[in-house]
Amino acid sequence: MAPFPAGAGFRWLTDAAGTPHPTRDRAGCCLYCTIRPEDACTTCPRTRDAERLRRIEAERAATAG
Repeated sequence: MAPFPAGAGFRWLTDAAGTPHPTRDRAGCCLYCTIRPEDACTTCPRTRDAERLRRIEAERAATAG
């Protein structure tokens, strides 16, 4: 519905070890990345898959111990 561009798409990203991780693709952008590009949302349409996986792996490592 207006004013939203579309719904989110869901898919899986696979890391180098072959582990699948769920992610989603938003059709719209909140534009937070224009203020602090290094802190763009993980699901931002401007965030590339390699960066998404890097953040997922970093978060997993931080919670593992």
